[in-house]
Amino acid sequence: MHLDWCAQNFLAIGPPKSKGMIFGPILSVFPTLVVGDEHLEFVDEFKYIGVTFKSTHQFVFTHHYINKVSKAHNMVFATFAMESVIGTIPPHQGDQLYKSRTDPHLTFACEVAIDVDDSFLALLEDVQVLFLCRLLGLHKKSMCAVLFTETGITPIRYWHIILALQYLQYLLKLPAHHYAHAAFNDACLLHVEKKPSWVGDIVFVLSHLQISVMLKPVHLANPDSIMDLIADVELSCACALQKDINESEKTVLLKKRILTSCPLELSDVLKYWHYLDVAVPAHCKVLTQLVTSCHMLAVNSLWWDPVQ
Repeated sequence: MHLDWCAQNFLAIGPPKSKGMIFGPILSVFPTLVVGDEHLEFVDEFKYIGVTFKSTHQFVFTHHYINKVSKAHNMVFATFAMESVIGTIPPHQGDQLYKSRTDPHLTFACEVAIDVDDSFLALLEDVQVLFLCRLLGLHKKSMCAVLFTETGITPIRYWHIILALQYLQYLLKLPAHHYAHAAFNDACLLHVEKKPSWVGDIVFVLSHLQISVMLKPVHLANPDSIMDLIADVELSCACALQKDINESEKTVLLKKRILTSCPLELSDVLKYWHYLDVAVPAHCKVLTQLVTSCHMLAVNSLWWDPVQ
């Protein structure tokens, strides 16, 4: 879903496909809007170009997240159901299947639906973790960081905001008369007035990353500056993951892997490691469990909470 598509089609309304929605306090008496010869029906939930809006919930994308989580779950189960026919899915092919079948559901409309509600973002993260644990043969109690550092897949929290920033760059490059550019200008004005807005949501997400990133006024005026902002987000992701690895007492084999004296880059931390291409699936999984300290030996399993 993109703001420009929405803006260009906003005026093409007409019953019975068009509905009215009111965001904010519920009115005791709804206004009367007439389109042609028919009255426009007001609803509290509506799907528009694949995105479900819920006007009576504080987070209007509530059902959008729930729907996409359900579809992504189905993709995960369908993907690994193939193993009963073709055998174990190799990690490299599994990585491609994730990006082509599951990731599109997890990222659908993320440029517009910014992750301001952690409870719904957590649902998407759970699906991503489920897929990677199953692919690598790791226990559900595995450290999350190793799922990304070993496969090269970006955590969904960071991937979402990177895609949103790329869309921000696209909006900045649009001509001034473009509907989406006008909508973006309105979002900027709302942000300046400290009112809820798309720009404000991006600022909120960036500031609440594990290692926060600041959106500056120049980023809302110069499209070339967005690449630097994206680089800051990637650095934040790399530092957060490496911090988790370095501070864990279990990841002994992973702590000294980065030997470069240059500033840390995302490609230094996120990469697909060659040991995942061991030909025998059982051997590959055992080696992965050993490297990531997710094996069943007592030195590791005694860390787990027996109640869970």
